[in-house]
Amino acid sequence: MMFKAQKTSDISVQEVSLIGSDIKTEGSIESPAAIHLAGTHQGDVTCKSLIVEQTGSVTGKIKAVDVRVSGTVIGEIEADNLQITKSGKIEGSLSYKRIEIEDGATVEGQFLQKKSPAPAAKE
Repeated sequence: MMFKAQKTSDISVQEVSLIGSDIKTEGSIESPAAIHLAGTHQGDVTCKSLIVEQTGSVTGKIKAVDVRVSGTVIGEIEADNLQITKSGKIEGSLSYKRIEIEDGATVEGQFLQKKSPAPAAKE
C-alpha cells in the first residue's frame, strides 16, 4: 500500500519553540512564532507570543503581541495582551493595550497603557 504524500500547506501546525527548564540562554532571541520559556534567559526576547512558565525567568526586554508570565521577569515588557498569573513576579516597566493580573502576582514597576491610534480626521 502506498502512502499519499502530504503537502506542507495541508498541515496546519502553529510553531512553538520550547526552552526547557534545564536550559540557560544568553543574548537576543527573535522568533516569528510562539516561545514557551521554562528555563533562564538573559537578554531580549522578540516574538509573536511568549509564555514564561513558573520555572522560567527573563532578564531583559520582552516585545510580543501576547505575553503570559507565570515565572520571573526583570526588565521591560511591551505587549498588546499581558497576563500575569498568581505565581508571576515582575520588576520593570510594562507597556500594554490589555492587562490581566491574578491575585497573588507580584509586580513592581511602571504601568503604561498603550493608546489605540486615533482615527484619521476626514476633511
